[in-house]
Amino acid sequence: MADPRARLQRIAEENSPNTSHFERTVIWLMRGFPLAWIALAIAISIDLLVFISAVLGARFIVDRSCDTGTIRWSGSAT
Repeated sequence: MADPRARLQRIAEENSPNTSHFERTVIWLMRGFPLAWIALAIAISIDLLVFISAVLGARFIVDRSCDTGTIRWSGSAT
């Protein structure tokens, strides 16, 4: 059985103001908290949506440039 003082010390270190948000998130994920896993899934989903929309947007710009023969970036003068 673990020493109760060591366990309390570890908990105090995990919840101290010096502990980064990343460290706390990793601790929560290792403990198996469902909200931490849901938050991670939402963050990964948003990242994937942004990546896919960027790829599709770049593909649209390149496809349009093939029709006109020039690459036009949005915001540039015609």
